[in-house]
Amino acid sequence: ELQSRYKGKVATEHVYLEEHPDVARKYNVRYVPMLIFSDANGKEFAKEIGYKSLDEVLAVFARGGVKLQ
Repeated sequence: ELQSRYKGKVATEHVYLEEHPDVARKYNVRYVPMLIFSDANGKEFAKEIGYKSLDEVLAVFARGGVKLQ
């Protein structure tokens, strides 16, 4: 839903860590699911553990100073 609602503003990627353990190491993933948020420059600004609603995800972006509206 995030990808379709904010097309051109947000990119999402789902990574299967069993197939890509190097990604788990790179981002220090200790729990699944984990959401990693980064700005337009690729700078990570938040990590959230567990499933989140769209409103919760948007709140993380807002706290990180990312304006989607």
